[in-house]
Amino acid sequence: MTLAAIERVSRELPEGAVSAKTVLRNPECRALYAAAAGAGTRRTTRSGQRALRAELAVASDGGKDGTPIAPSTTELRRARRLDRRSKEELAAIIIRLEREVEELHRHNANLREVLLRNGLGRSRQAETELPTAGLST
Repeated sequence: MTLAAIERVSRELPEGAVSAKTVLRNPECRALYAAAAGAGTRRTTRSGQRALRAELAVASDGGKDGTPIAPSTTELRRARRLDRRSKEELAAIIIRLEREVEELHRHNANLREVLLRNGLGRSRQAETELPTAGLST
């Protein structure tokens, strides 16, 4: 639960909306907010953002001249979204992605075998014989 969500929901109250500052100033409201938000909520520090940017830049394989490519705003937004998830959720996502990568490696190996068997695409006929299981166009 975020302060923005509290503000949004409180607009519908007949007494009027409750601002984020009001929630944080009132000790009872702040305690309720902290309990509802859970212990897992944390703000990203500037050093954490720098570390994230550096890691994403290294993971992007760098530019043609070897300099790292800065992460896109989409990548940074996705990283912040993942940062809000629990360790269990992240572990499940990683396992699913690892399985998907393994399946893609198997599929690529099959495609490579077909290409080698057909003389590395020596004719258009080889293209029509490629297996397409798992691929959508």
